[in-house]
Amino acid sequence: MREILEKVFGIVCNLSLVGSYCILLVLVARLVLRRAPRWCSYLLWGIVFLRLCCPAFPQTQISLIPQRLVTEQTVSTALTASGEKATLENPTAEAIQISGMTEQTDSDDGSQPETLSQEPSMVTGQTGMSVTSDPTTEIFATHSTQMLKTLAGIVLPYLWLIGFVGFAGYHLFSYLRMYYRLRQSENGVHKVEEGICEIKGGHLSFVMGILHPTIYLSSELAGESREVVLCHERVHLQRRDYLIKPAALSICCVHWFNPLVWLAFYLMNMDCEMSCDEKVVKLLGEESKKVYSYTLLEEASDGRWRKYRGGTICALLSFGEDHVKNRIRHVLDYRKPPFWILIGAVAVIAALIICLCSNPGGNRSEEKLPTETAPSAQNEPVDISDTEYSDEAVWTQEEWNIYAEKLSYVTFETRSDFAEFYSPERIESTHSFAQEKGWYVNHRRYAGYPANWEMFENSRFEEQYGTGDHRFYEDYKDPVTAAKQLLSLGKGAGEVTEVLYEAARQYQLYGDDRMGEGSVVNVEYTFEKDGSVIEIPMVLAEEEQKIWLLSTGDVSAAAKQKIGPLPGEQSVRKVYVEYEAYSPGNMPAGQYTEYLETKIGSYSGSGIHIQVSSCGIYVMYNHTFRCVSADGIPENMASAAICDRTYYNTSNAYNEKVQEDSSIGWMGSRVFYMTEAAEHLQEDGKPTLYTVKNCSLAGDTGWELTGEETAEPVLPFSMKVQNGFVTVYNGNGELYQQYSISGLDAGADRLDQVSRDRYAVEWREDILSHPGMVCDVSQRTFSETYALIDLDGDATSERITLQTDAWKNVEGNSPVNYTFGVEGNNVDRHARLLDNSILAYSPDGEQIVIALYETGDNAKARTVFFTYDGEKLQETGSLEADIRRCQYWILDAAPEGQWILLEE
Repeated sequence: MREILEKVFGIVCNLSLVGSYCILLVLVARLVLRRAPRWCSYLLWGIVFLRLCCPAFPQTQISLIPQRLVTEQTVSTALTASGEKATLENPTAEAIQISGMTEQTDSDDGSQPETLSQEPSMVTGQTGMSVTSDPTTEIFATHSTQMLKTLAGIVLPYLWLIGFVGFAGYHLFSYLRMYYRLRQSENGVHKVEEGICEIKGGHLSFVMGILHPTIYLSSELAGESREVVLCHERVHLQRRDYLIKPAALSICCVHWFNPLVWLAFYLMNMDCEMSCDEKVVKLLGEESKKVYSYTLLEEASDGRWRKYRGGTICALLSFGEDHVKNRIRHVLDYRKPPFWILIGAVAVIAALIICLCSNPGGNRSEEKLPTETAPSAQNEPVDISDTEYSDEAVWTQEEWNIYAEKLSYVTFETRSDFAEFYSPERIESTHSFAQEKGWYVNHRRYAGYPANWEMFENSRFEEQYGTGDHRFYEDYKDPVTAAKQLLSLGKGAGEVTEVLYEAARQYQLYGDDRMGEGSVVNVEYTFEKDGSVIEIPMVLAEEEQKIWLLSTGDVSAAAKQKIGPLPGEQSVRKVYVEYEAYSPGNMPAGQYTEYLETKIGSYSGSGIHIQVSSCGIYVMYNHTFRCVSADGIPENMASAAICDRTYYNTSNAYNEKVQEDSSIGWMGSRVFYMTEAAEHLQEDGKPTLYTVKNCSLAGDTGWELTGEETAEPVLPFSMKVQNGFVTVYNGNGELYQQYSISGLDAGADRLDQVSRDRYAVEWREDILSHPGMVCDVSQRTFSETYALIDLDGDATSERITLQTDAWKNVEGNSPVNYTFGVEGNNVDRHARLLDNSILAYSPDGEQIVIALYETGDNAKARTVFFTYDGEKLQETGSLEADIRRCQYWILDAAPEGQWILLEE
């Protein structure tokens, strides 16, 4: 159902675009014909409404309709972005935006070629960077619009259907209501002769009925007034206006979203009435003008039937009310036009009928592709392991535009058709699309940036929100149907005949028999038309969603490869770095976890494993392999994985907490990564190129901030997460940006007083009900770290503050001075190093202890304990260990327990 609706909506959009073009031409012609009889203008509107409802017309060489307007997929793809095979509204601009590729033209004087710049995108409205700019930034230039495009592809067809049903339903209801009122005897409607009825009470005359039209006249009309009104309505009957106008209204309901269509309907209705007025004056003579004008004015006055007539189909054929002022002026000024005006009008009408009721002709399949300026370059060997295509530089931008536009609407029905754009012999010999210009156009057509990310993102979105028996991106989960979609292959059948390279799985614990990411198979496709065959190398581009795309890898290297994509493969998801969870020593799960960078593809099948890739953040854990944060991440971006826990497994109470909320085991593990900054994030009016995001392994995303740039970006970036802050370094080691890590309950300090107190009381109850469990209660900003807890049990919040410049001391090479206090009762302290965290626990379930972890002057790390009695903050002791790595044992013989350091 959804697929059918999307196709219908695409057809309607294309018809609406062509119709809008015709409306503009008719408006110009209407001005040219302003001295001609109004039936000429009325006839022209017939062309418009014919184009709005009929897509098929004969082809001629003199058609005024632009070729691109009648291309089937032009509008449907641009509006719905539902993944159809067509290009966007600006396919030529998209086609040359090839990652890492510089287009050049050779000058006659041997000077350096000029770099071509991208044109603004017609869909996003943004101007891209030049094609010689950093490919990472260029690839992700349109990332902020991708989900919106996909959402539009799902929502817009249903919005159109709702609007159509609403408009059509309203007019149908109004018509039936009027029909019902006319059938009631108490309303004074009676038949006076065959096909004519009179209505008592009010000025109202109109034609109603489709199969058996009837003229309804006001009973108050008499003499000459009745004669002119009756003549006017009979002219409507003779011209079949009672069929034409409802049909035009129905077309308007289909194109309800297009204001030009409603303007055309309004002007058509006015031209119809004025042409009828002209006919009546011609039949009754010049002396009837005065009576006719007076009757028009009388019929426009109020009457009790108007509320039933207004907005209905019968209102379209009523005598008065509509355009009365213009019609009276037109009747009084009407003169029979000279003969030469009629001849000119007929010539204009005939020309427009021929030129607008035909589509542009010409067999595009017979047109030759642009000739390369250096044909010999095409036959030179190309290293398919290279990630850039070197052959396109011999084409001019105009030639690339022509090539891309042709490829956007062609459907291949035979091998010879396919050979016009690709080299099937070269593909079959190399098992790769790396040397095919068509692959690069196709690659850009299906994605503003890498195709694997585009397909993966939309497949996940469709899987989550899609409806219907068949969903478009399901086609890309099978190599045969994916090849047919990607290459616009016509009717035929395909099958996988050979596995060219079988990569090991990213994750070994799948329950199905899927191949590993980067695997390449050969698809043999037989065309139905002539039985010809082509072979297509397809690669498993993304393993979770099982997305198949055209392969560009070097199959000759398959024997040396065990896992991941082949050299030169540009279609597969790129894994940049992997992290694996590590628990020091004998520490139990949830105690203290670190993430260490590990070799790509080294997952052993146990513990938590994280991948940072071009499609986002993936996690492998037990029997799970999934993308927890879908995001387009460029190359050379920094990342880090940490376990910034809120609750620590330091006592048996932690197990009780896990039973209350099973997600806390995931909540502390977070991944920080860089990607392209959103367009609206700017510093001093200048857009920032990159920003830092973070997500948890449970799939929730945290803040997304763009900090102040302290240096020009130099790739590759590196990142350090320490003391509650994220620090990003340039490739030359200089500081690039720095961020404060906000806690999971970020923004608590911005709550109103009642909410702050409730928040603080909840923390108190949580800590006291789980004795010995250490909690990180920190909320961090650049100015301070703070916490809100009800320390003394008075049901109000106490604000604990830690003011330090430790975030500047990311290397730990200078002493730290800090101020620690509660509600302004501060103490000044000094340490060599300070962990920028406020910790809290209850030793006995009755009091709360606050703790800081620092390195003292004796170079020994320790945890310092504080208590608050409602007035003063007091230091109560210290432990030469990090209590987050300890166990708190509650002894039966003592009211309080003791900290036991676990062996590492």
